Amino acid sequence: MLSIIINSSVGILSAVIIYFVMQGIKRGKSQSDEHREEHLLLRNANRAMLRSTVLAIYRRYLEEGDIADYDREAFCDLFENYKALGGNGYMLTIKKEIDGARRKV
Repeated sequence: MLSIIINSSVGILSAVIIYFVMQGIKRGKSQSDEHREEHLLLRNANRAMLRSTVLAIYRRYLEEGDIADYDREAFCDLFENYKALGGNGYMLTIKKEIDGARRKV
């Protein structure tokens, strides 16, 4: 009789432990998904800000016809970060134009 009670208790206890472990795994998975989604949103926001700044430098170059060394350096740094975040090929076309731009004296 005692062994039946012990076996039943162990079975119930095992089921309860498995239930709580599975709930913890589900919770951890949803938190991981939330972190992944937040990371993607931040990455996209950073890429958009970099693109905006790169385009502002490019527009200034188009208006003035030449580019200052510090603008060229900033442009190149921003472009590399943009590219690392998965930026598209359109910006590469702009970079090639900036690379060949006349230096501001």
